[in-house]
Amino acid sequence: MNNNIKKVITTLLISSTLALAACSESDSRSISYTPTLTPPDWIQGTWACTGAGTYAFASNTAVQETSNGNVDFEQITKTNNGVITETETNTYYLLEDVKMGDTTMDYKFLKSDGTKIVLELNSITINCPKQ
Repeated sequence: MNNNIKKVITTLLISSTLALAACSESDSRSISYTPTLTPPDWIQGTWACTGAGTYAFASNTAVQETSNGNVDFEQITKTNNGVITETETNTYYLLEDVKMGDTTMDYKFLKSDGTKIVLELNSITINCPKQ
């Protein structure tokens, strides 16, 4: 496994752990909430990104599933510092400024042939076949 993929995996594992730790039950509040994420139709489904987890998209959710737990991008938008900039086009879906702990990352998903998408995560490019 090359060093770049090892760095991405390490960053994702640390980020996932921090995101899960930040969302304890003691922090729960009752608030009224309207979903803010709107993944495009072409990305909806589940995609397996080798070394970067599985990504599941629905009409108003985006979740990264890893061996350390799940990162719910919609949940991040509900936190005080969890502003995510979302951009969608016919060719890509971009989640920018995803802050998890002290780490801020950009996730760019490129539309491919319908059987896969391509994840650009910082300087790494990963093919993600549809499951």
